[in-house]
Amino acid sequence: MDRILIIDDTASVLAALDYFLKSIGYDVALAGNGRNGLQLAAEFYPDLILLDLEMPLMNGVAVCRALKGDPALARIPVMMMTGQATQEARRQALAAGALVVMTKPFDLEVLQATITSSIASGRVAIVAATDAPSAADLLPPAGLSASGG
Repeated sequence: MDRILIIDDTASVLAALDYFLKSIGYDVALAGNGRNGLQLAAEFYPDLILLDLEMPLMNGVAVCRALKGDPALARIPVMMMTGQATQEARRQALAAGALVVMTKPFDLEVLQATITSSIASGRVAIVAATDAPSAADLLPPAGLSASGG
């Protein structure tokens, strides 16, 4: 079962997303602010983080930067959620490392499809990072030149 961490300071958003995501088979953890979200991300190690952009104390951009700066958490895809449909809000979220920026309120079918593809992209990134050959793997064996002789 895929795990999703939701970080949002609005209780009604947390409750609605928690209900919806559990109803379609996800294991969900909730955090009501950015600081708690960072701690829970390290403990819960989700497959995806849904992160509100506008929060007091530590906003979504700061949380996303902290996640992407932590080697243990950096590969977790982040979907930023915002009530601001401005290009500047989107730019800030993407610059901080968010994979996707979604505007609230959500169309649930689009949300579900975006979550599915975001989790899949996170898995691809992990496989690519762990299974990719190193530069040494691409060199010919010792004693052979690149031309085969």
